[in-house]
Amino acid sequence: MKAHREAMACRKLEATLQIGLGLYKGLQVLNDATDDIHSEVLDIASWWLNPCEQVESSIKWFEQHDYKVEGAMEFREVCKHARALIQILPTRWKGQKIIRGSELSSSDFPYPPEPE
Repeated sequence: MKAHREAMACRKLEATLQIGLGLYKGLQVLNDATDDIHSEVLDIASWWLNPCEQVESSIKWFEQHDYKVEGAMEFREVCKHARALIQILPTRWKGQKIIRGSELSSSDFPYPPEPE
C-alpha cells in the first residue's frame, strides 16, 4: 500500500512538473516577443520560482527512492534558466516579497508523501 501511495504521489509530481514547464514555456514566448526583458517578465519568473526549491527537493526524494521522475531533467534546466534570468534585476511580485521554496510549509506542497 505504501509503494502504491508513493507511486501515485510521483505521478502527481510529474503532472505538476508538466504544468510548471508549460507555464514557463508561455513566459518564454512572452519574453521572445519583446526586444528587451521587461520587468513584468522578471516578476512572473520570480513568481514561478517560488515553489521550485520544494519541487526540486521532492524530485530528489523520489529519485533517491528509485523512482524515475519524468520531466525532472528539463524542470531542473528551466529552474536554472529562471534563476539566471531574475538575477538581471531585483523583482517583486505585485509589491509582495518573493517567497523562496524553503519558506513554504510542507502543507503548501505535500511532497514527498508523509510516511505512515
